[in-house]
Amino acid sequence: SDEQVFLADIERMYDLSIARIPPSMPGSMNGCEESVWHIEAPYLDQQWNTLHRSLQTVQRLGARVILAGHWGDQVLFPQGYLVDLFRQLRWREIGAHLREFGRWMTDTSPRIFYERFGLDLIKHYVPSSLLPFLRLLRTRQPDWSAVALRRRARRLALHQPVLGTHLFTVHARSLYDEARSPHHAFCMEWDNKVAAMHGLDMAFPFLDRDLLSFLMSIPGEVLTCNGIPRGLLREAMRGILPDTIANRTWKADFTHLVNDGMERDFPNLAHYLESGSAAITQGYLVESKMHALLAQYRGQLKNGTCEAAWTLGDMLGLELWLQIFIERSGALHDVRTGALQPVFRTTTTHRSAVPAC
Repeated sequence: SDEQVFLADIERMYDLSIARIPPSMPGSMNGCEESVWHIEAPYLDQQWNTLHRSLQTVQRLGARVILAGHWGDQVLFPQGYLVDLFRQLRWREIGAHLREFGRWMTDTSPRIFYERFGLDLIKHYVPSSLLPFLRLLRTRQPDWSAVALRRRARRLALHQPVLGTHLFTVHARSLYDEARSPHHAFCMEWDNKVAAMHGLDMAFPFLDRDLLSFLMSIPGEVLTCNGIPRGLLREAMRGILPDTIANRTWKADFTHLVNDGMERDFPNLAHYLESGSAAITQGYLVESKMHALLAQYRGQLKNGTCEAAWTLGDMLGLELWLQIFIERSGALHDVRTGALQPVFRTTTTHRSAVPAC
């Protein structure tokens, strides 16, 4: 994940100096309670230590706005246009583009692009009434959650909105879906709250309305010209970005940093999730499974993926959120109905009102 060579290329090209922020210890436990309190959601960034230090430094240097690169992949490298080519019987072109993807994304298995194309075909041609059930077949329910929570998650999966049906091309629909996705709206809210926590604003240039309108109005094969991911952007930035960046064929991989951080945080995390935790007493986690599951996930931190670290982070985020907003606010959450039930007792309240769950 070392990208310093690109910074050096920009400095040489523009004769400027880019400020470096010394790396912090990887992990998510540094001020994690404060983080959850500010974002008001059961979510914890797996590299919170690094992000927290970076934003502190940026604010100290006098900046007011962070321009984030979020949604660059989703907006500038959508694959929905391949379904449009399929409808036009341009199958040979589809094959050429799929092969080209693998040549430009060298750190990703080419199989991923073929699988995604297959899923897009299913999503487009299967009747919309059947999509929720197919989604359930692909969804893996977490083995650490209580049965009632799993049932509620399944009900929600059956009622996800279908967006962009008024648009003619699958390419335009896929971009509209990315821009209007409830999950992405939550991510934007999370980013903005984290920035505000540090006295900053966060903006997302790739979600600019004019840009999205333009990209939705052109054919997808123009955006990904000749099958080159971000092809239109790469061509537009010739002479502006160093060629090493415009022709880049790999993405930074910080899997090892996430896993190293979780390995370091594990003793403290286990302390939060031990017997008597809010997530157990309120019926979200199954106490009888926790010890074995924690040991299982800790053993998976060396297998080269982030899945175990993400799962442990989700469990910790849920626990912190319950402690801060439910237990300390004097309310209990009914996992079966989703309702907040008032509790008449004296507690230390962090906020004047309990946010909606």
